[in-house]
Amino acid sequence: STWPPDEARLLPALARIAQEVPALRMVLVPHEPLAEHIASLRRWTSANKLSVRATSEGNSGPPPRVLIIDSVGFLAEAYAHAHVAFVGGAFSTGVHSVIEPAIAGLPVVFGPRHDNSFEAVQLLAHGAARAVRDEHRHDLRNHVSGAPDEHRIADMQVEARELVHVVQRGVAHGDA
Repeated sequence: STWPPDEARLLPALARIAQEVPALRMVLVPHEPLAEHIASLRRWTSANKLSVRATSEGNSGPPPRVLIIDSVGFLAEAYAHAHVAFVGGAFSTGVHSVIEPAIAGLPVVFGPRHDNSFEAVQLLAHGAARAVRDEHRHDLRNHVSGAPDEHRIADMQVEARELVHVVQRGVAHGDA
């Protein structure tokens, strides 16, 4: 899920990617899905000429370019259909949990404040995640879009899955 400081960096990158990749679909998960926050995300989609639907509106019609998860309980399902996950919090207080997208085998991207998460540090060390800094917004675009190297994304997916298995084995044997 994301906070406004994450979105201030993520949304401009997503707008550029959406122009370059017409088939791109995005899922936005605001940490606090309040009506005014959802409305601001809808204004962003409108300004960027992107179709949008919120999960609370059901699943009728063609798939939108942007799905806003405005209800609890959909995040794990969203990860199951994703190719890359941006995990929020790391442009403010600290990165949220990265373990769910790693379990789904996703490359994980987050901001600079990630030392609060053992899993984030491990994913970085094993090449299954990327941390971006504010001054490197073009890096955020590249990491979120998967451009330019699809093989890098595939390698990150393998590393994420392998790290999760190593951690699970350690927990099962009492090593963690």
